[in-house]
Amino acid sequence: MYISIKNHHIGIVSIESLKNFITDSKLCDDNVIYLNPNTFDDIVLEYRSYFDKPMVAPLILLGIHIVEDRSNRVPIQRVGVNYDS
Repeated sequence: MYISIKNHHIGIVSIESLKNFITDSKLCDDNVIYLNPNTFDDIVLEYRSYFDKPMVAPLILLGIHIVEDRSNRVPIQRVGVNYDS
């Protein structure tokens, strides 16, 4: 099944910029944010450093699932959002 994803540039992708994007875009729990595998790895490392513990799976910020885009449709340092749900 093909999932339609719209890519967005939000500057440097971080936990804080993701929270701001979720709030500013008024995303709901039906939406999913997809990150390029490299960007997702950066978020995992930031999470570990900030909270001093491993990241729990799945990553949920403000009720929105943040997942790794294994299809490589989302460029590095961009976020993809599924609006179809």
